[in-house]
Amino acid sequence: MLTIEGETFRIAPQPCQQKLGPSAARKNQEKGPCPPNREFFRSHIHGPTAKPDRIIQGLGGLRKKKSKGPDGPRPDQFGFPTTESRELIATMNILFIGDIFGNPGRQAVRKLLPELRRKREIDLVIANCENSAGGKGVTEKIAEDLFAAGCDLLTGGNHIFAQRDSMDFIDGEQRLVRPVNFPPGAPGRGFAVHHSNAGPTVGVINACGRTFMPQHYDDPFRAIDACVKKIREQTPLVFVDFHAETTSEKMAMGWYLDGRVTAVMGTHTHVQTADERLLHHGTAYITDVGMTGPYDSVIGDDKEIILDAILTQRPRRFEVAPPNEVFLCGVVVTASMETGLAEKIERLRIPCS
Repeated sequence: MLTIEGETFRIAPQPCQQKLGPSAARKNQEKGPCPPNREFFRSHIHGPTAKPDRIIQGLGGLRKKKSKGPDGPRPDQFGFPTTESRELIATMNILFIGDIFGNPGRQAVRKLLPELRRKREIDLVIANCENSAGGKGVTEKIAEDLFAAGCDLLTGGNHIFAQRDSMDFIDGEQRLVRPVNFPPGAPGRGFAVHHSNAGPTVGVINACGRTFMPQHYDDPFRAIDACVKKIREQTPLVFVDFHAETTSEKMAMGWYLDGRVTAVMGTHTHVQTADERLLHHGTAYITDVGMTGPYDSVIGDDKEIILDAILTQRPRRFEVAPPNEVFLCGVVVTASMETGLAEKIERLRIPCS
């Protein structure tokens, strides 16, 4: 018999596979069949094609997996109830989309996000929008377009107020957060708590780093601390977009918040890093999620204009690069709705053809 999450299942014993001599064979017959091993649990509970992260971990919790027949949850191929019908501790999938750059980035979101939500069973979409209006800032119309495309919450950065109308609409838009460590009196809010009709409550914090940044921001570490305390009074799920220049400052923030937030997502540099990981105490981390926009460019801007500005040292008005080699960059974090900690992080870089 096998007991998982309070339910007991009858497991048929498996025969020993190793070759035994006559004496050992007699002893084995007296002992009876071998107990089920780890591979046996994998094949009989999850099926022979189960992925490693679906294996029972020390007979701990199993992932929630949707498996429905016409009359509700169906058993697996061996007749065992699926994890959904066992009503185990549920997880949620959160997609974070990296800096959306100009019209090419917005087009990628509109084209790719609906199918991405469906295929990946995404419960919540957070996107950084601070470059979505011509490479700097965001307008009210563009924010509404991104919400219509499937984004649930938008975050900002050092360019969030670059557009003229941003001051007014950001102050009243509850689904958009600007860096929390802007000086007191700045329009808008530095964190938001999203109450979803389809899922759990999630808190989102936005902050700017200070190293090599031209503006003089308040301390992001203490500012985030205060937000985390307020959000955790309502939900254990806390997502942080840390908009910073240096890898070291982002890494320091990841370790500082490890075990206290669900994820720390680095943004701002527009170059996706390959260091996604789960930190020691369960926080998902990546140094930079990457840019959603044109990659035949210099971090989104027209490369010919950038090269001319560098070579001539004359000021040039930067322009968004043509829509060549456009990619959607993001991260999917799977988190426990009970603990608020991450169970998995996956980096995405999807071409928009």
